[in-house]
Formats: sequence, structure tokens, C-alpha cells
Amino acid sequence: MRKENNDSTLINEVYRNAKTAILSIDAIMEEINDMDFFTEIKSERDGYNDILDEVTAFMQNNGYAINEVSAFKKTGMNLGIKMNTAFDNSTTHLAELMIKGTLMGICELTRLINGNKTSNETILNLATKLVDLEENYEARLKKFL
Repeated sequence: MRKENNDSTLINEVYRNAKTAILSIDAIMEEINDMDFFTEIKSERDGYNDILDEVTAFMQNNGYAINEVSAFKKTGMNLGIKMNTAFDNSTTHLAELMIKGTLMGICELTRLINGNKTSNETILNLATKLVDLEENYEARLKKFL
């Protein structure tokens, strides 16, 4: 794979990861009854939104095409969350769902970072920043299990 393609793949994964997290949080927030958990999830959403804004600006300023999350994937994600919370919308269950999603994001980004050591330094820094953010969120979510 050429370097530009590696860079494009990595920056698009950072974008997709943050965007998917925001969409998931939006769907889960409707199910939250615990105010402390709601505050935590809202804070996480704000953090993802901040990095999404940063990544979007970088992509636009550097000529990277933004690969949006498809409508099909958005619908599937929302249905999955609705089905997963239909019979159990307890804080513990919602925290578990959030942790699982966060871990998937950490794993995917870490795999790409480790495989793209020659990537653009700014892209690597954005990816690493998001992994660090998600690792922090995972630790914070554990108190709700």
C-alpha cells in the first residue's frame, strides 16, 4: 500500500471512529435514566465531537476525501442499540455496551497505527489522541458496571 493510501486509511478511520461513537452515544442517551451516567456520556460525546472537528478540519485543509458513515450502517447501529436496550436499559448494561464499542475502536485504531509507522505525523498524532481519549473513557465507564 502506498503511503498516501495508508495516510488516507488511517485518517478516515479516525474520522469514522469518532463519528460512529457520536452516533452511538446519541442513540444510547435516549435510554439513560441515571443522571451521573448521562453526564459522563454527554462529556464523552463532547470529547468525540472535539476530535471529530479537529480531524474534519485537517482532512479538508489537506485534501483528504471524507468517507461518511453510510445510512445503512447508521440504521443498523440504531436498530442494534434499540434491540440491545429493549429489555435492559440499566446503567450497567448501557455502560457495558459503551465499553464494548470503545474497545472495538481502540483495537481498530491501534492496529492501523502499528501498521502505519511511516504515516504523516499529524495523522498519527490524531489517531493516538483518539486512542488515548478512548482508553480514558473505558476506564471511566467501568465505575458504572
